[in-house]
Amino acid sequence: MRVLIVSSKYPPIYSGSGNRAHRTILRLQQKFDIKFDVVSSSMNFKNTNYIYENINIISVSGPLRTPKNVSFLKFFNLINMPFEMIRSWLFIKNKISNYDLIHTFGNSWSIGFLSWYFDKKGKRVIRELCNDMPSPFYPKQFENLISPLFKLRNNLIIAISPKLETLAKNYGAIHIWMRPNPIDEKMFYLRDESEITRLKNSLFKFSKERKILGSIANISQRKNQLFLLKILKHLPKEYCLFIGGVVQNDYEGGRTGKRFISSNSYLNKLNKYVEENNLKDRVEILPEFILNPGLYMSAFDVFLFPSIHEGLGTPIIEAQACGTPVISNILPGISDYWIKDNISGFSLNLIEEIWAEKILKIHKLSKTRMQLRSKSILEIANTDIIDSGYLKKYKELL
Repeated sequence: MRVLIVSSKYPPIYSGSGNRAHRTILRLQQKFDIKFDVVSSSMNFKNTNYIYENINIISVSGPLRTPKNVSFLKFFNLINMPFEMIRSWLFIKNKISNYDLIHTFGNSWSIGFLSWYFDKKGKRVIRELCNDMPSPFYPKQFENLISPLFKLRNNLIIAISPKLETLAKNYGAIHIWMRPNPIDEKMFYLRDESEITRLKNSLFKFSKERKILGSIANISQRKNQLFLLKILKHLPKEYCLFIGGVVQNDYEGGRTGKRFISSNSYLNKLNKYVEENNLKDRVEILPEFILNPGLYMSAFDVFLFPSIHEGLGTPIIEAQACGTPVISNILPGISDYWIKDNISGFSLNLIEEIWAEKILKIHKLSKTRMQLRSKSILEIANTDIIDSGYLKKYKELL
């Protein structure tokens, strides 16, 4: 079996969906001997092919690179459209017979064109919904061409949350597989108390007696880390906050039509708030990719997730797999599905005082119940379960 993966971004350029796609490819290739090629349309690279961890990456991006001024991103994207689609066609026109199906992650012109082209050639199409989008039939300019593909049983939409499953159903998609993102059981698992103590002492700058609140996510306005800084004023001084993640610009236009947001400016805003409110000894911000988030999540006393909107919010599941309680913004079809209130944490409205109150009381949650919750999550979402599901779906479509 040979599968063409098409992802709007792909490592080493960071994106959550791109990284998960890559890890999934490596596992499926090793376990089931499935062959993969990858098409990427990232504007971060020149239009040259490359090899990443023995995976062949074909670049079909347009001539314009990601602009330094994020306000030009939409303009650059439109200019790149014909180049990206023509390069996608030039790549696939003589190679379509090499592939059994196409599996896409993210949103790009190449994803739209290649999905349509595979279907026209009688090939199967899988679209994985990874983000909070207004429609599953993107790019929106070609919605009328894309929507018929998924109103048939022979193509598949993968929805990573009940929220996205409902979205797909509301748009008439017929064949849907709803499942969470795979949770790497080698990274996210229950650690013993001695290891947790060691991690607390080695990972953070805070003194040993502190209670550590944690957030790992892209540093961006959508992830809402500023809200967490504001919570600290309602908590005793022994409570400290760690914020870690890649600084990444938000493109709100894809979902809401709102303006572009520069996350570099947002990071400066966070640092300024810390300085102006004398929080330097209570806050650590690490603006980089967190290589092993499971270590940090195990060391947090509470994992905090105030994100404004999400397709899933995988960290809220990963943290629970580590046995760490979670407090999240109320995200219908996500937090109410994955967080068991008063068992593994809380889903709350974004009100600082209420979050502070729950943080102070969260130690009362039963550790035994948290451990059982970790076990149940890994039984549902471990990599073997999800990977076997992929193989089954591939075979069903073929």
